[in-house]
Amino acid sequence: MIKLNNSLLIIGMKHCGKSTVGKMLADKFDVRFEDLDSVAETIYAQQNNQRLSSREIYKQGRNVFQHYEHKASEKIVMLTRNGAKIITAAGGGICENDPAINILESSMVFVYIEEKPDVLYKRIIKGGIPPFLSSENPYDTFVSLYQTRTAIYDKISKIKISANGLPAEDICHNIIARLEEDN
Repeated sequence: MIKLNNSLLIIGMKHCGKSTVGKMLADKFDVRFEDLDSVAETIYAQQNNQRLSSREIYKQGRNVFQHYEHKASEKIVMLTRNGAKIITAAGGGICENDPAINILESSMVFVYIEEKPDVLYKRIIKGGIPPFLSSENPYDTFVSLYQTRTAIYDKISKIKISANGLPAEDICHNIIARLEEDN
């Protein structure tokens, strides 16, 4: 069994494979996996007596979603306080939520999965145009968002893995190799 020395936060653009890779890593390290958006949805449901998806919460306003993302970050960090290791996948916009980032970086190593913009865009629009993209010109909005967010991911991450369309299993192996190298 491989030993995980630090809790990990998997970051990157929407549909880069964060949750899939995070679950694989959690299985390989035999640790708990949490999806930050799911935790935010649960907190929202508890406080509002209504279950909404992250996308539906975001439609209420970016600040509303970021509030619940911040609360979810606090909950995740509490899980690591007793020394427990956890792997968490964050939504693509976490990098623009400074309060959440500040809390998470206190107890987690950030792993950025980088993917090519055209690959991501095709994956994203398969499910329809999400609320964070302009319906008039979604591709240009996406490219602008990609450039902004990737610059932030580069700045805040300790480990950067280029996905280059690789299968999730290969990305997982590349992350493990980097973790071993960095130890």
